[in-house]
Amino acid sequence: AKIGTTYWDTRPSQNTHWNVIIHDNFGNYSRSYISKTSVEGKKMYEILKDGKEHQLILEIRIESEEYSLITKFINEGWSKE
Repeated sequence: AKIGTTYWDTRPSQNTHWNVIIHDNFGNYSRSYISKTSVEGKKMYEILKDGKEHQLILEIRIESEEYSLITKFINEGWSKE
């Protein structure tokens, strides 16, 4: 996952949400959003603010064909431990 910089009118606002680009193990990517003021959003920002890609375990909810919302930050890295 990596912080993104693009926001569209049909998606959550840049003022309230972080745009997070998520890549999977198959080379696909999607744009997801997480609230800047949520506990989860604050945890993710502290990890992603360096601008580099990080391996994360996340729970997401698909909102439309255009985007999803990150509902839970589980862990940095590929292990749940």
